[in-house]
Amino acid sequence: MKGSASDWSPPNSTGSKTVTNFAWNIGLGLGYQITNNIALDVGYRFADLGRVKTKWYNWTWSEPGDGWGLETKRIYQHQFSMGARFTF
Repeated sequence: MKGSASDWSPPNSTGSKTVTNFAWNIGLGLGYQITNNIALDVGYRFADLGRVKTKWYNWTWSEPGDGWGLETKRIYQHQFSMGARFTF
């Protein structure tokens, strides 16, 4: 172990890197008319939000810059919905 808690500070993890991703989604839905004024809806939507990379440090008393990272290949979203429509 190098140093002690009193003379150690975390590595500088600020900075920025901008990456633009292409995100897309597709969905479908159905409505069922119960009466002239009431309908029930169900739906599904899938979204692909693109590739994401994150980095963090293990916060041990090590040389500045030592750390480890995690890369998430893609972020997906599955969304289900239900609803009721009332018309006048």
